Amino acid sequence: MSTKTRRGDSRTSPDVRRRRAHVDLVVCALIVTGSFLVLRHFDLFEHVYRWSRAHEDLNVDELVMATALAVLLSGFFGWRRYRDANAEAERLTAAERALAETNERYRSLYDLHPDAVFMLDSEGRLVSMNAAAVQMCGYTLEEMSGLTIADYVETHDIPRVTEQFRALLANPIDRLETRVLHKDGSMIEVAVTGMPVLVDGVPVGAYGIAEDITERNALRCDLEYARQVAEDASEAKSLFLANMSHEIRTPLTSVLAASEMLADTVTSEMQQRLVDTMQRSGARLLRLVDDILDFSRVEAGQTMLRDDPFDLYALLDELSRNAASIAEAKGVLLTCTVDPAVPHELLGDADRVSQVVGNLLDNAVKFTDHGYVRLDASLDGSDGEHGTVVIKVEDSGLGMAPEQQERIFEAFRQADPSITRSYGGTGLGLAICKTLVELMGGTITVDSTFAVGTEFTVRVPLGLVAAAAERTPQSA
Repeated sequence: MSTKTRRGDSRTSPDVRRRRAHVDLVVCALIVTGSFLVLRHFDLFEHVYRWSRAHEDLNVDELVMATALAVLLSGFFGWRRYRDANAEAERLTAAERALAETNERYRSLYDLHPDAVFMLDSEGRLVSMNAAAVQMCGYTLEEMSGLTIADYVETHDIPRVTEQFRALLANPIDRLETRVLHKDGSMIEVAVTGMPVLVDGVPVGAYGIAEDITERNALRCDLEYARQVAEDASEAKSLFLANMSHEIRTPLTSVLAASEMLADTVTSEMQQRLVDTMQRSGARLLRLVDDILDFSRVEAGQTMLRDDPFDLYALLDELSRNAASIAEAKGVLLTCTVDPAVPHELLGDADRVSQVVGNLLDNAVKFTDHGYVRLDASLDGSDGEHGTVVIKVEDSGLGMAPEQQERIFEAFRQADPSITRSYGGTGLGLAICKTLVELMGGTITVDSTFAVGTEFTVRVPLGLVAAAAERTPQSA
């Protein structure tokens, strides 16, 4: 028996312990069985009995009983040792099986992982790698064995990667992106997640999981390039629209001015009809050009808002009067109501408020052939410096289905494509209104029922002139 085996059962295998227990149990059984056979064969029980009766002073019967008891105890302890050794052997066998299964699971996880998995020692030398790592870099483990970080990482990236590797040995987990050399000479972009390997709390190396992100980064660069091209195209389009709008607006204004002068010199009904047609068509074209110009400015981010005092009552009254003539011609009743709680003077961009409300009124009158159009304004609370003004434009016109309401604020979109043929327009008005209202810090919503009517609600915060005057010191 070797020295290692003699030092204790705790350092021997389960099979050796089981064999020893078997031997002890067999020896005990042989001793007990042999003793009884010898005693029976020579009729020693009778001789011992007679001899012990003749020599009672020697207490031979007690010695026999003690010997028998010793034999029984030896057998009992032998059986106990056999049972304990057998149980210990079974526990060790189960532990070895569990350890083997665990090792197999980790080996499978390591070898069959879809990403490259590798291990470095504390000096950064490659110790092992799985099949995915071999496929990624093109080198075998024998070719890579013993190589350091400087041997396969892109040259200018070596200091950074080396520093991060040193930091990794003291940190639970770290992630970095770099480029590594492939066997064919090309560079592969990888994202590496590293974890330190600790033995008794001392880092002895690091595990790494590397993902090939070459295609992903290339796709990201392509998307970034496409985004930049789209932005440049959008900017060029906006610039083109702005320039063309100005170029069209200038001669159009001259045509309208000439038609007004011509209207003063007409001498026949036919000439009057021609002049009226010219003025109506010119005015319609001018509105379209203005919409395109406004949209191009908004899209280019060139819309500037003013913060000047204005009279909301006068503004809404003027807008309603301008729309009333067309409404009356169609037999539509147009009303304007302003809640007395709304201050007469407010701070904001009166032109933009007028543009939004005017566009909503024009649409309401245009799409209403009978019934009514209502313009209402109210105040929905204030914080002492600003008040939320709520302006509603309601009509009993065409109305819209729910799916039409979802796209009504999109540029160049209308609730129904046939509207363009029947009523005209570019589909920019509501898109411009939404953008302008949001620039002013407000919201615009629509509530409509098909063939019943539509209600647009604009909520916009406007400054209070009284509060502004209190903040401005009076001159002496």
